[in-house]
Amino acid sequence: DRLDVDTFEVQLPHQSSTLSADQANIATLENQASNGFGLTLVRDGNVVSNGNLNSTINLCSANLDIVVPLKARRNGQFGARTTTLKIETISSDGQRDDDLLRLVCKPGP
Repeated sequence: DRLDVDTFEVQLPHQSSTLSADQANIATLENQASNGFGLTLVRDGNVVSNGNLNSTINLCSANLDIVVPLKARRNGQFGARTTTLKIETISSDGQRDDDLLRLVCKPGP
């Protein structure tokens, strides 16, 4: 088993999302993968930015700002919103690793 990461793709939120928070989260994750870890960046299965194989074990980044806005209702109140992040990495030997994280923002009392 190889312990490396070759490519990185944000699968959720979808690239086509019109929610500004989703676009900000995609940009944050892609920027860290490409510029921070130097990985090849993939969108919809296509390489959009070439990078390098990363085999550094336990490599971490600084904290990343992920946005989960409240849902504005027509009556002026705010409701909870869930944001789902899903990434897929592929190693040099083709092993896929998908990770999913659901974050919930709830309004205060």
